[in-house]
Amino acid sequence: MALIPNTFNGQVLKTVFSFAYNFALRSGEYTIPGRKTNTKTLKISNVYIFTSNNRNYIQLSLTFGKTNRFNKNEILTVECTCTLNLKIICPYHNYLYLIKFYQLHNMYSDDAYLFRWKNNHVISHYLISKYLFKLLFLLGIKRSPRIKLHGIRFGRITDLRVSGLPRWLIEKLARHSPNSRMTYYYTRLSSTEEAQFMTSYIKKYFK
Repeated sequence: MALIPNTFNGQVLKTVFSFAYNFALRSGEYTIPGRKTNTKTLKISNVYIFTSNNRNYIQLSLTFGKTNRFNKNEILTVECTCTLNLKIICPYHNYLYLIKFYQLHNMYSDDAYLFRWKNNHVISHYLISKYLFKLLFLLGIKRSPRIKLHGIRFGRITDLRVSGLPRWLIEKLARHSPNSRMTYYYTRLSSTEEAQFMTSYIKKYFK
């Protein structure tokens, strides 16, 4: 992420990639296929930040998705990783920085779309993919048909598996289909408790 400039559009990219990775999002959950938005396009109102026991958290609410057939409100929570000195791009602070840009340019409102360029256009799948390939090129990674935005989600799930996080929780956080070979688990843990449980594992893996 050090390759991304600290500009308005650069902060959009940082926040997009931090959300895509930490929340293990499918590309269709944070981009639009063309230029037109729809009822599934994320808005600022889908995000909630809070502090509990001196620990910062960011929540993302989704009422749509590949496996969310009944538009159930799914709450995903991630703990801020900055205070833990983990080598993970933090969605909490990147979101705060993005909101500052929106406020500075009079582009902030709860009903506004979450990820927009400086020209106020909502990010598209095509442009985010283009920037991903550009960043990988700068890192010396050649473009390949196998490299897709879905790899960000796959990377997050893989990291959680390697960290030793229990499989049932990974499957729940990744929102896998109940019709797949993986089982969808429901627990009595709150979304915040799930985030704390997840942090206890990843902080050992990423240090």
